[in-house]
Amino acid sequence: MVSFFVESGQFAGISSLGVMGVFSFSMFLGGWLAFGAQFKHILSALLCVEVVLVGVLGGICASVPVFSGYLFFYVLGLGVCESALGLSLLVVYARSHGSDMFKGLDSTSG
Repeated sequence: MVSFFVESGQFAGISSLGVMGVFSFSMFLGGWLAFGAQFKHILSALLCVEVVLVGVLGGICASVPVFSGYLFFYVLGLGVCESALGLSLLVVYARSHGSDMFKGLDSTSG
């Protein structure tokens, strides 16, 4: 069972995270599982990475309520930069290769 450290120095299970923590953890885990399961389109991979980032953002807000205002905007800013960079790389790749399929990334195919 996954354990998380709480302020009193004791260990508690997932039930101590609350609804927001469990939802964030499930988004984080689901995003990584979806990222590992798909092998066709780069856009699908970028969307899975965005789901992981939303899970991290929710987890930060659920676990650190004192600094959540600053951390929320910091992680949100990183997510926006990551999205813009991923989309621009996708556009460059799609223009040069004609599609966003992963099979075009194979350097041994010629």
